[in-house]
Amino acid sequence: MALVPSAAIFKRDMQSPAKSKARGLVIIGFAESFSSPEVAWSLVEAGFAVVAFARKNSKPALASSQYATIFEVTAPEEDVAAALRDVENGITRILETTHSPVSLLVLDDAALWIRARLKVDSRLTVVGPSNVEIALDKSHQIEAARSAGFKVPATFTPAIGEAWREPPFGFPLILKPVKAITEKEGRLDKGRFYICRTRVDYEAALKKIPTDGSMMAQQYVSGVGEGLFGLATPKGILAWSAHQRIRMMNPSGSGASACISIAPDGKDVSAGEKFIECVSWRGPFMIELLRAENGEIWFMEFNGRIWGSTALARRCRLEYPAWAVCDALNQNEAIPNNAQAPVGVVCRHAGREIVHGLFVMRGPRSQTPGKWPSRWTTVKHLLNFRRSDFWYNWRRDDWRVFFKDVRSTIAGNVFKKKQPKRP
Repeated sequence: MALVPSAAIFKRDMQSPAKSKARGLVIIGFAESFSSPEVAWSLVEAGFAVVAFARKNSKPALASSQYATIFEVTAPEEDVAAALRDVENGITRILETTHSPVSLLVLDDAALWIRARLKVDSRLTVVGPSNVEIALDKSHQIEAARSAGFKVPATFTPAIGEAWREPPFGFPLILKPVKAITEKEGRLDKGRFYICRTRVDYEAALKKIPTDGSMMAQQYVSGVGEGLFGLATPKGILAWSAHQRIRMMNPSGSGASACISIAPDGKDVSAGEKFIECVSWRGPFMIELLRAENGEIWFMEFNGRIWGSTALARRCRLEYPAWAVCDALNQNEAIPNNAQAPVGVVCRHAGREIVHGLFVMRGPRSQTPGKWPSRWTTVKHLLNFRRSDFWYNWRRDDWRVFFKDVRSTIAGNVFKKKQPKRP
């Protein structure tokens, strides 16, 4: 997975479906991100060449694509300083070998963290705003969401050194990191979540969490996950859309294995506009919401990056990745002014659907909030293939990506090895 000279990259891109002169080159990362194949294809179809950075020895599905070139970097979870240096060196090599516009589009929280600390070359166009920390700090997101008019679960964040003696509100509750990702001892770390249904669960979790102000407690709300998406530009927010989860890979809580497009709620859009204005965001974004059993909508978090369900957006003809880069390059003629998503489009991830079925068959390992899915109903739904359904990461002329993604998803969740304890 060595870096290919830009001339070879552009030759490859000229064979892409865009069939036009390349607009430039876009660097994306991390290549292991759930959305990376769809992002790459969106950019290629818009006339961009694509280079992605990946963790060493990770072998992402995108590496099987004929439309993207990969260069490897140190995993930030092992050595974040080396990862930052490797990304900077890779970008420098690309800038030195091409005269075309070069942009950077990050796809996950680790890449967001690195992007905020990159020594940005004036020849590089960075997609999105400079205040990326808002996308990593849940406490700031909660404040902005409340100000914007979203309903936010009761939240408590103790001061540094303050003891967690009594639950700040009733059970169930969840203990989770304030930051989406943090640096600890030279490595990036996402931290752990603890769902506490009882006082026994709560007291057990307190023995494991730090008292450095890096954790928060939040009321646990049960319901169905929804997402509100858009592209924030100087002219306002374009292409509002929304989706709802049909199934999660792990019924006790994880990413979606199937989702459906829905009509954005007017109240949510209004609150979303105020939120984006409050945080001065520019670029693509996702506002993660949850619809409770009584119909109430709750704010969960803000993702200031391309999201995992980009496949569904693209099946709805919403090319957020390409549009975001075009906006950053002031190529606004490529962005439609009135893009709208059809309602009822279903997109499924084959690997996650299989893993979902395995989770359901195994049954819950612990007492999980909410009702566990029926085995028979799950089998019936998983085998109900409609001709109108779409698949994540499927492209006829790049089919190896799909099968590599399915295989790695199953292997990563069923046969994953227990990580050794770090010193």
